[in-house]
Amino acid sequence: MADIIALSGPQGSGKSTLLLGLVQRDIKPNEDGTFNIATDDFKVSRAVQAQLGWSTLENVLEDPVTMKQFQTAILEQKIAREKENLKRTDVKFVLTERSFADIAAYTQLWCWELAHQNKWSIADAVDFSLGFIQECARAQQVYTGNIYLPSMPHVQWQADPHRAKQEHTQFITDELEGFFARKHPENVPVFRITEGSVQGRIDQVNKWLSTL
Repeated sequence: MADIIALSGPQGSGKSTLLLGLVQRDIKPNEDGTFNIATDDFKVSRAVQAQLGWSTLENVLEDPVTMKQFQTAILEQKIAREKENLKRTDVKFVLTERSFADIAAYTQLWCWELAHQNKWSIADAVDFSLGFIQECARAQQVYTGNIYLPSMPHVQWQADPHRAKQEHTQFITDELEGFFARKHPENVPVFRITEGSVQGRIDQVNKWLSTL
């Protein structure tokens, strides 16, 4: 059974780039044919958007019902995905893009946006988000650890209709910090990336993984 390590961070923080660098570095199998690291870059939000036929993530803000269905589908698919990753026996660590902390953070964003646009009452938005975040905290128990990548000022922003807007980066950062401080399971350590270069981040992660 593999240990699952999640990568969290706001949009554009370099999660996909880090995963690619890690898997390219770990290309030589062990004597028993297994590898130390495998990566899962499954983008659950994009997968659900594709299933719904959305051309942009902005569809999530149509109304509260749409948002709740969207986030619930994301949560369910992510849980199913991590259950499959947990079963792997060909690798020691599976590094997966996004964690349940990220799902909780984006749910908070959509709840706030809907309330701000007067499409949902603040009381109902808060009621839903609190319960949903608790579900995310329970699901977070599946991880052996959670790597956190902060946004980097020097990283060039790439606009994409299927991701949150650049102006939401600080909101997501704050929500992730709040989740790690108040809701994160005590038995799931959070490792914070401090290096800015791709190679520096790869070296940091490999060094941290060796301690687990």
